[in-house]
Amino acid sequence: MSNETTKIDPNCSITKRHIREAKAVGLTLLGSGKDRKYRTYHINKCEHIQQFQVGHVKENNFRCSRCLDMKLSKEAKAQNLSLLTTPPGSKLKSQRLYRFNECEHEQVISPANVRKGKDFKCNECFEIKLNKEAKDAGLRLIGKANNKNANYRQYEILKCLHRQDITTSNARTGGYYCSQCQVIKHAKEASAGGLTLVEEGKDSNYRVFSFNECGHIQEIHLSAVRDGNFVCNTCEETSRDLPSEVYMLKIVVGSFSYLKLGYTNNLIYRIKRYKLPESASLSRVKILKFKKGRDAHQFESFLHIKYKANVIDQVAMQRFHPGSGSTECYPLDMLDTLMDELELKETQLKSSSDHRIVQ
Repeated sequence: MSNETTKIDPNCSITKRHIREAKAVGLTLLGSGKDRKYRTYHINKCEHIQQFQVGHVKENNFRCSRCLDMKLSKEAKAQNLSLLTTPPGSKLKSQRLYRFNECEHEQVISPANVRKGKDFKCNECFEIKLNKEAKDAGLRLIGKANNKNANYRQYEILKCLHRQDITTSNARTGGYYCSQCQVIKHAKEASAGGLTLVEEGKDSNYRVFSFNECGHIQEIHLSAVRDGNFVCNTCEETSRDLPSEVYMLKIVVGSFSYLKLGYTNNLIYRIKRYKLPESASLSRVKILKFKKGRDAHQFESFLHIKYKANVIDQVAMQRFHPGSGSTECYPLDMLDTLMDELELKETQLKSSSDHRIVQ
């Protein structure tokens, strides 16, 4: 700011008042200012000359801009920054223009944050870093996230070209997945199991599906859909009042043979859902028919709980049962044990008028 002033009449009553007001707050009135609202003053404490509004002087609402710049420059130097001149006409009030000495990038930062030494970084360097991390993780950085969260950016996943918001930390570590591809995957798994994907579920592990055969809507765990380990609860509850059967099958796939124990009200449909290899051969070892599905389910559950330790590992069986039925499969050496259980139940049921047994 220029220190040139225009002389003022010291005998003017208004000037005399301005002189008194200046003296009261440690200033000396020197002359006029850039317009009628301003005057030029000598700041007695620091010896600097500066223009202030007369009203601000009266209210003691002013500060030496040169002293402030010196203070801010010192604080900037402590953070390896350089304070730059604020551009003319700038609307900045609580922020200043700084240069990062290490990278020489310029940026507007709050002096309070510089003073504290936190909550600021070089945005240009940060964007360069994000772009490199994105490339290393198979992504392309697009820009700001749609959700406006500072921890997110929008990326394009190079493998599928889908775009989505991802946290910068997940982009850095590769801890992300394509949500659009995930939906496609879940929809395919649903279709393979006779379902249609409807919407999100109660959490990330669940989705709402529609059963293609009966039209009922149900929330199911994604892993259960993937493994085919699910039933329509509405139909199942109804079926438990209808005739059902406990069955034991012998299945042979190549050189591997095993037993499958279960219950159903439609064995043919249940076997189709297994999606066994075309080379698989199947024989019915024993079938017990019940008039009440809940009795069949109760007996089947009793056997599985009792012989849980003898079940073949589910993961190992999924290659033979990609659709469903990979659980509750038994090795052939369990044949006599399971047959004894079924025949014992058969003996118990022969005396009951509520059930009919068929071998």
